[in-house]
Amino acid sequence: MRQAATEAAAAWAGDLALSARLTMPWGEVHTGTALVDMYLVELATHAWDLAQATGQLDRLERSLALSALDGARAVIKPEYRNMVEPGAPFGPEVPPPPRRRLGTARRLHGREPRMPARGRS
Repeated sequence: MRQAATEAAAAWAGDLALSARLTMPWGEVHTGTALVDMYLVELATHAWDLAQATGQLDRLERSLALSALDGARAVIKPEYRNMVEPGAPFGPEVPPPPRRRLGTARRLHGREPRMPARGRS
């Protein structure tokens, strides 16, 4: 994990990195800023997955959660939902309860934020 963090920091260290346009392996082109958003969404979502699976605290700090939500809204396109192939990335969006916003990033990924973790009652 430390090596990955060092490599990520080096990749984004230059002043032009965030404005650069980069082509993804599947052909989409994104700015560096959009890729940082994707990275944040991935880290936040999978950290939540691990916290849920291990019965640990499953809440993100508010500013991080809101940034992840904005990033998820920007990168999760409707055509990425309900794919039938094995390993499809996203299920249908889970509607939020009234006046709740912080769990929405997880719902955009097709996850129910209040699912009890295994081993927790």
